[in-house]
Amino acid sequence: MNGNMIVKRTGPRLTVAQQLARDPAFKGRLLSLHISTPKGNLLRAKDAIRKYPEELQEVMLQVDRERKIPVPEMLIVPGGIFTMGSKVKIHDHFYNELERPLRRVTISTFNLAKFETTNKEYFAYLLATGKDISDFQDKKDKLDHPAIVGWDEAVDYCKWLGGSQNRTFRLPTEAEGEYAASGTDGRKFPWGNDLDLSRVTFDAEGTTPVDAHPAGAGPFGHYDLAGNVWEWRSDWLAPYDPKDLIDPKGPIEKPAESDKKVIRGGSWRDKKPWDEDFLRNSCRNGISISKDNIGFRVAEDISKK
Repeated sequence: MNGNMIVKRTGPRLTVAQQLARDPAFKGRLLSLHISTPKGNLLRAKDAIRKYPEELQEVMLQVDRERKIPVPEMLIVPGGIFTMGSKVKIHDHFYNELERPLRRVTISTFNLAKFETTNKEYFAYLLATGKDISDFQDKKDKLDHPAIVGWDEAVDYCKWLGGSQNRTFRLPTEAEGEYAASGTDGRKFPWGNDLDLSRVTFDAEGTTPVDAHPAGAGPFGHYDLAGNVWEWRSDWLAPYDPKDLIDPKGPIEKPAESDKKVIRGGSWRDKKPWDEDFLRNSCRNGISISKDNIGFRVAEDISKK
């Protein structure tokens, strides 16, 4: 095997690590990089690897050789009681009606990622599970930006991450997310009651690094609970149950009136004058498809001893 080795996709798909195992030029640096393209054409393995920046190559090495998985920084959200929902009606936004009735909701203590899940973190998942990573060529300069994925992909990531760490990661519920942004003082936005677009990524050209706006952090220290990307929640979008007041999770089964999953927080892609509406902690929205402005962050149950 030499420097002109060709990886041909015939038969079972092999990792580049397997293809390069006998190549002394790599000196045992085995990478679990799966070569795949829409047309399945021939690729030079070494050239393909070199297209990825050193930071991603390091993730490849960690996943393949050291089994080190990037784990999000988690912050404790202490349990408490808050008023969920609102009575506002802004711009005749349809989902404003779904913010009613106001309820005093009790939330148990849980962990929530300080930042939205990044491209770098999601890349490790794709790599470790053998999924197609060809799209990451477009993200090599945005490794610290939020990963844009669908609801199913976000759920799969949480399950994989939990399994790799022997922990229970999941998407936050709608109630948990609103509580993490509102705290117990009933603030309108994560940072307070006054709209301030300098604290968020909204009506912008694209996403920003997940740590770009410390001044926009919520009461418990979480970044980007408003702006940058909408975030998936675990709930189906449905009217609030006025009797579901302790750790509400929404309907267990898909409701007849909706096939949408809840998204929260607003995004870079949204435009004025929707800022005052979409960035509010209580603003509800929902969607049934993936779009280029929806990401997620992970939550974790805290064991009761």
